[in-house]
Amino acid sequence: MAGAKQEHVVTFLNHPRKIGGEFEVTERGLAFCRATSLRAQHSETDVHPGYMTDWQQPLVVLLTQAEGAAVVHETIYEDRFGYARQLNAMGANISLSTTCLGGQPATLF
Repeated sequence: MAGAKQEHVVTFLNHPRKIGGEFEVTERGLAFCRATSLRAQHSETDVHPGYMTDWQQPLVVLLTQAEGAAVVHETIYEDRFGYARQLNAMGANISLSTTCLGGQPATLF
């Protein structure tokens, strides 16, 4: 992420870190790497300062590489997962659901 500053994207950075992703602060911004295997986690979008819905797509792509099943609750836009069909065509295993535990809209993969 050229030009990114860690303090501006702390909420975003916490999610890749939870699943085993790592990052390094460089002169140019932030550099991401994967030192270990990725672990599936449950996530939920929220309004700022929570995990913003605009960050949901890159998180889902990252979670397609994780071990185990993850659940992503989209609480802002109900039709946000339009890209899932294309990811499945590339080999992902994403299942969409309109209900989940607690009745929240969710995507299972």
